[in-house]
Amino acid sequence: MTAPKVVAAIDFGTYGTGYAWTEVEGEEGSLRAHRSEPIYRDRWPGSDSPYPKDLSAVLLNQGGQVIAWGHQAKREWARLSQDGGGAGYTYAAGFKMALKADAYHGLGAPGTGSARIDSVAQAYPLVVSYLRRVSEMARQEITESSYLDSQIRWCLTVPAIWDEPEKQLMRKAAAEAGLPADRDRLLLALEPEAAAVYCRHHLARLVGSDASERDHAELGTRFLVADCGGGTVDITAFQLVPDSYGELRLLESGKVSGGKLGSEYINEEFFRHVLAARLGGPELLERLRRESPYGLLELMDRWESAKVTAQVTLTSNGPVIERPIYLSVPGEIHDLLPDSAVSALAAQPGGSRHRMVVTPQEAAQVFDRVIDSIIEEILTQLTDMNAQARPQDPPATILLVGGLSGSEYLRARLRYILDAQPAPLGLTRILVPANPAAAVLFGAVRYACDPPVRSRLAPYTYGCKFFPPFEPGIDEPGRRFTEDGVTRCRNRFKIFVAKGTKLEAGHQVTEGMTPVYADRQQMELIFYRSPEREPRYIDGPGAQVIGTLTIALGAALQLPLAEREVQVQLSFGDTDISAVAVNLRTGERLETVLRFTRPD
Repeated sequence: MTAPKVVAAIDFGTYGTGYAWTEVEGEEGSLRAHRSEPIYRDRWPGSDSPYPKDLSAVLLNQGGQVIAWGHQAKREWARLSQDGGGAGYTYAAGFKMALKADAYHGLGAPGTGSARIDSVAQAYPLVVSYLRRVSEMARQEITESSYLDSQIRWCLTVPAIWDEPEKQLMRKAAAEAGLPADRDRLLLALEPEAAAVYCRHHLARLVGSDASERDHAELGTRFLVADCGGGTVDITAFQLVPDSYGELRLLESGKVSGGKLGSEYINEEFFRHVLAARLGGPELLERLRRESPYGLLELMDRWESAKVTAQVTLTSNGPVIERPIYLSVPGEIHDLLPDSAVSALAAQPGGSRHRMVVTPQEAAQVFDRVIDSIIEEILTQLTDMNAQARPQDPPATILLVGGLSGSEYLRARLRYILDAQPAPLGLTRILVPANPAAAVLFGAVRYACDPPVRSRLAPYTYGCKFFPPFEPGIDEPGRRFTEDGVTRCRNRFKIFVAKGTKLEAGHQVTEGMTPVYADRQQMELIFYRSPEREPRYIDGPGAQVIGTLTIALGAALQLPLAEREVQVQLSFGDTDISAVAVNLRTGERLETVLRFTRPD
C-alpha cells in the first residue's frame, strides 16, 4: 500500500475498549506522527467519568441483535432487570477472553439474564459486533477530518498470552467487522509491546525514588512490561538494542507470562468475601441480583472508584491502606436487607444504617488475593531476565501499565517486596506512565507508524509432519513404509524454526516440499510445535498440532510427481505467522490457506 495519511488503533480489552488516531507524514518505513499525543475519545454514553475506554460489553434483545454497547449496555440492562422488562434480553461482558480456550472466569453482571460467554461460538459474533461499532466510530471521526478510509492504517491490540489460533480469529473478526483484510493495512500489536512503545516516547514517574520524571530509555536497556488490565495481566521482557541506523529497537527477550489476574478479579473477591459478609450472605446477594441489580451496580461502581484511589502508608511491615473505605448503601438495597444486616452495618466503627465500612485489613486481604499472584509472576520473569544479564548490565526496570497500575497499593506492595530481595532484584526500578490506562492504546498508534519490535525469541520449535527417506539405525523400525518405490519414515518433524531462535521482524523460512501421493490435488501440511529444540518426531514429548497449511497444486498436477515441488515461505518474525507457496517448476503462485487450531 502507499504510505498512509492516518494511523488508528483499537485497544480491544477484556474489560474496556478504546480507539485513538493521528495524522502522519513521510514515506513508508519513516512515518512521523503530527502529534505528541493522539486524538482519542474519553467520553462514552452511559458513563459520567472521562476514561480512554468504554466497557467491553453488549446488550442483546430477544432476537439476539446487539442494541447497546459499553456502559450504556450495562446501565440499560440493570434498568430492564429492575423494572421487570428484561425477559429475553441478554447482557454479556468480558467476552473477548472466551476466544481462548478455558478462559472464562469472573463475576457475572447484575441481573438474572447476564450471560456467561465461555465458548468461541458464543463470543465470536459479539467480538465482530463490538469491533464494528468501535471502528465505525473511529472511521467517522477520521473521515470527518477530510481523510479517506483507504488512507488509514489500523492497528489492533491482542494479548501477549494468545497463540496463533486466537490471533487468526481476531484478524477474521476484524475483517468481518469492516476493517481491512490486507495485512499491511491492519497490523496486530501485542499489548505489552504497544505499552513499551508508549513508554519510550513519554515521560514516566519513578516510583519509590526522589526523581520525579525520567525517560525510561535512560534508565537501562532491560525492562519488563506488566500490563495490568481489567481482565488479564500480561508480562513480557524486552531489551533495547540499536538497529543498523543507531535507532533503539525492542527485542523480546523472554517468554510471555501472565493470566486472568486483572482488576475485575479484585472486584470478584470483594463481592464474594466482603459484600456477602456485610449484607447477609450469598443468598441475599442472589436476591439483590434479581430484585435490585441497578442498586448493586451502583454499589460496585462506588467500590471500583474507591479501590483505585485508596491511599497507602509505608510501615516496617510493609504498605498498609491508611483508612477505611466508606461505601454508601443505595436505598433500594437497604430496603431489602434484613434487620440483622442493617444493625451490623450501624455497629461498625464509622458505619451507619446506610453506610458500610471496609476496614483497611479487609481491603488489603481483597487486594492481596490477586496482587500476590501478579507479583509472583513478575518476580519469576525478573529472575529469568537477571540470569541472562551480563555483569555490566544496569538493573532491570519494570513498566507498570493498564488501569490496575493506577493502584497505589499494587505499586507499594511490589516496591516493598523488591526492596526485600538481594541484588540484582532489589535494585529493580518501577516506572508508571502518567496515563497508565491509555498506555497500550497510545502505544499502538505509534506502533502503526513504525513497528519498533525488530526481533522476538521463538517460544517453541515450529515445523510440520513430513515423510523423508528412512534412515536405518536412526529411525525407529515401526515408522518405516514404502510409497512409489521409496522407503520413507512416518511422522518426522521437519523443523522450520527452533525454540529460542532470534527472529527478526519479517523473518522468513523457505522450505521445499514435494507431494508424496500422485493422485492428490492439494498438499496439506500439518503444523506442529514442540517444547524441545530439536524434536525428531511429531508425536514426541510435548509436541502438539497447531494448524494446517493447505496448498492447491493447480496446473502442477499435469507434471510428473517429482516436478511438483512446492516452495513454502513462512513469515515468523511478526506478531502473527503467515505463509505463501510457489511451484518451483512453473513459478506459479499457489492458492494457500493457513488455518490454526488450538493445541491438543
